[in-house]
Amino acid sequence: MKPDEMKMIRDPLYGDIFVSCSDVRLIDTDAIQRLKGVSQLGTLQWVYPGAAHTRFEHSIGVLYLSTTIARQLLPRDEYDGIRDLLSAAALFHDSGHAPFSHALEEFELPIEQHEERSIKLVRKTIESMNDMEISGREVGDIIAGKKDYLSNIVAGTLDADRLDYLRRDALHTGVTYGIIDTRILSLFKLWNDQLAIDERAIIPGETVLFARYVMRAVVYDHKVSRSVGGMLIKAIECALEADNDNGNPISRKELVSLKDVDLLSRLKQCGEKSKKIVEKIERRDILKLAGQSNMTQLVDDGAFGRATDMNKQQRLAWETELAHELNLEPFEVIIDKPRIDRYFIKEGEIPIFSRGRSNESLLDRSELATKINDAHRSLWALRLYVPEQQRSRSRMLFEKIAKIKLYPPLKSPIKKSYTNW
Repeated sequence: MKPDEMKMIRDPLYGDIFVSCSDVRLIDTDAIQRLKGVSQLGTLQWVYPGAAHTRFEHSIGVLYLSTTIARQLLPRDEYDGIRDLLSAAALFHDSGHAPFSHALEEFELPIEQHEERSIKLVRKTIESMNDMEISGREVGDIIAGKKDYLSNIVAGTLDADRLDYLRRDALHTGVTYGIIDTRILSLFKLWNDQLAIDERAIIPGETVLFARYVMRAVVYDHKVSRSVGGMLIKAIECALEADNDNGNPISRKELVSLKDVDLLSRLKQCGEKSKKIVEKIERRDILKLAGQSNMTQLVDDGAFGRATDMNKQQRLAWETELAHELNLEPFEVIIDKPRIDRYFIKEGEIPIFSRGRSNESLLDRSELATKINDAHRSLWALRLYVPEQQRSRSRMLFEKIAKIKLYPPLKSPIKKSYTNW
């Protein structure tokens, strides 16, 4: 591609990033510009003041890394043939994120997953543009994982998405844990039309896994961020049912299309309950951690399985009963049950290319990678959040729940009082 056909974007991680005129047309669409108002780390800005970077910035970074990986993997003519498809997939891979990113998906809101919305958005956007030489359906197929190594590059196991967000999130939170050996970018290989890494990339691959582990332990699962996320979900649940609170209910379609600041403003119009919660969030009057049970504590007698299998109705029943026991409003009690799939490090599944064959993964070849994966999984915990004044009593109730293997067969509503256990 000729230099006069390229535009330059200055990035805090990579310096000057050169993008094509076709990229610029996509960047300037409503779908991508909206991402300037969707925070990359959601509610973590209540903990780390610098964590105000956006999905827009991350998407530019994924475009850069995706094309960098593909350029060193493919012959020039083949790269030129897929370059615009790949960059479009990188730009749109997160375009379907709702406000505050993953925070809304963690608590089982009745909305589509962001990947599904991203696919619909890129197809609709490209099909509505004149003279685009790429197919919106093909780009959507890359995001959906249907295009083998192209999908692997953008969002596979060890991919451009993860390599960007781990370093970018560390930069903006100011922690020193998201350190990755960038030699890995030059050690990707193709094997049977799938992305693999050269065996020389085992140690750089381990740095990715370790970065993922420490970022989860120190940043992503911070107790304050999880509390704010839970409160935000409570406000949204109240807003979806605002007809019962003499408010103006928000629709699911409207919800996923808003930016972060617009969501908070809109929730204040959805009845007194949601307004009250949002105002508490804004002045940082946050529910406090009262107790938790982690994977290690719950592993015996199937308690861990019962905890991770708990559905939304069961969680709400526990919250309602606890609120009754503590004389609190139902929205003042949060049982935080993270999605268990967030605690499996998929990066370790990437194949190792060795002497022309690839039948082992990074986890197969690296004892350290296996230990990091196990440690990362052990970070999962079930947490209880309540107002400050109820922390002591709540902690005792929470401990009683854990002592009976963290959930007898759950029924909704729960008839038995916690205080009698």
